[in-house]
Amino acid sequence: MSNGAYVPAASAAPLPTDPAEIQRAIEVRQERLAATVDELTTRLSPKEVARRGTETAKVRAREAATTAQEKAREGAAVAQVQARHGVAVAQVQAREKAGLAQVKAREAVLAEDGSPRPERVAALGAGAVAVLALVVALLVRRRRR
Repeated sequence: MSNGAYVPAASAAPLPTDPAEIQRAIEVRQERLAATVDELTTRLSPKEVARRGTETAKVRAREAATTAQEKAREGAAVAQVQARHGVAVAQVQAREKAGLAQVKAREAVLAEDGSPRPERVAALGAGAVAVLALVVALLVRRRRR
């Protein structure tokens, strides 16, 4: 417990006893205190606080813009991969459908052993003869006019 008298900390330098040294120690402490007050005044001035706030906001805005650009690039890359995958899937499906159509067409005209089905060949021949007869009839009709 102290009786109100100044008690220096254990690690502090011992107080000088010479009046000139005491005066010099006081002046050094005043200079340090003045420098500390000046620094605090500068740091806490509204202009300095606003400048630091503006700098912080600029840094955060740049970081947000960079993050947004990176996410946009990633999103575009994902969309591109998905589009390529979609195209590849569509191509595969189209090939499969074309192959199935080709198989069905072959099955409609050819027997299992690969020989032509007579009933289908006859139907195709009859269709060809019908088309030929129609063309001839139209040509004859046209010449009569």
